[in-house]
Amino acid sequence: MMTNEQYLQQVSKYINEIEICIKQTITVAKNVIGKNIILPDLYFYGLLDRNMHLARGFISVLKERNLTCVGALLRLQLDNCMRLYAIHIAENQQEVINYVLEGKSIRNLKDKNGKKMVDAYLKKQLNQYDNQFSKIYDETSGFIHFSGKAVYQSIIDMEDNKISVQIGRELPEKFNTTLIECSAAYLNYYRLFLSFMESAADWKKNFDENYNGNN
Repeated sequence: MMTNEQYLQQVSKYINEIEICIKQTITVAKNVIGKNIILPDLYFYGLLDRNMHLARGFISVLKERNLTCVGALLRLQLDNCMRLYAIHIAENQQEVINYVLEGKSIRNLKDKNGKKMVDAYLKKQLNQYDNQFSKIYDETSGFIHFSGKAVYQSIIDMEDNKISVQIGRELPEKFNTTLIECSAAYLNYYRLFLSFMESAADWKKNFDENYNGNN
């Protein structure tokens, strides 16, 4: 079993890498902002801001060994990847942006292949970039909606028809390995998010150069 001391040593490596990603996000954000503001920028601004706040929060709950919040924030990072991917494959980008700005779900909007962009479809599409995406999405959804994950986390031991439970106390060390796995997954999907956003930043740079060159 991984002790808390061992956990803190291992998790510090992931925290350092996530902090590097945050710095990279700032650079990407500057490129997305660019010299002109166009409608897709608003969509990207929101995702970039959300991504950075999630990352900072994730670091805090890793240090606190708060598995409930770690799992929930990992799931939200997967959602960030899905929303960013959706705008890239959308049949009508402006419609997607308008729906998001109006607080509507994009589940009935279609991609360039005529497929509705429901979460089940988006997560499967992202499997082509990471073959564990759909599986981890499903597993971490248990941290968003009340599920067996919350129940099992409260149970310390079950033996000889006796059960030991804990409510709101410090997380048992037996969950440290799970926390490390979540850290690795979060870093992986932060990097995936950045790779998508860098494509958007490159496109925006191109747009700025051509737009300013013609004006």
